[in-house]
Amino acid sequence: MQMLIILSGLQYISEELYEAAEIDGCTTFQKFIYITVPGLKNTLVYILVSVIINSLKVFTQVYVLTNGGPSNATTTVVFQLYKAGFVNGQVGYSSAIAVTFFMLVMVISILQNKFAKED
Repeated sequence: MQMLIILSGLQYISEELYEAAEIDGCTTFQKFIYITVPGLKNTLVYILVSVIINSLKVFTQVYVLTNGGPSNATTTVVFQLYKAGFVNGQVGYSSAIAVTFFMLVMVISILQNKFAKED
């Protein structure tokens, strides 16, 4: 999915920029560093944030494959939330985890919006 988003971002970079760089004598690496990467900045920030948030939300794989793993080695935030609330009956602790997780995701999203609006 991330590759499709990057491809979409690449289509919005003007060909004229690459042609002007070619006329100015830029190498392929210079075109990548000075045209492609800045043109994809917002796209890359969005992908980075969505990957971080999705990696924090992993539950099914942990529950099905390892059930937390040996010595809780594969326990994630969402799995800990489930385990505290439904297995151990610690509803208050589970709610605190949920609110903290929500706040973390909200802060990450706000940072993404801040970086995206700099252009």
